[in-house]
Amino acid sequence: MPDELLATTPPSVSGTARDGQTLSADPGVWQSSTPITYAYQWRRCDAGGANCADIAGATGQAYALGTADVGATIRVVVTATN
Repeated sequence: MPDELLATTPPSVSGTARDGQTLSADPGVWQSSTPITYAYQWRRCDAGGANCADIAGATGQAYALGTADVGATIRVVVTATN
């Protein structure tokens, strides 16, 4: 049975939120005695950060912003498994 994962430092996003720039997700720090793997899903939300939807194909640690992202809030969901 896998160990329970505990996030000791939450995931974060870095980069400049501008068309043509790239955002990068840092998975944070997780406490576990077994190897941890991470999955990423970038999401586009309205300007207020609500009404989010997955961005098709945006499952890497980095996401290149495009014209569809202008005026939106971009979030990433980081899933840690062991």
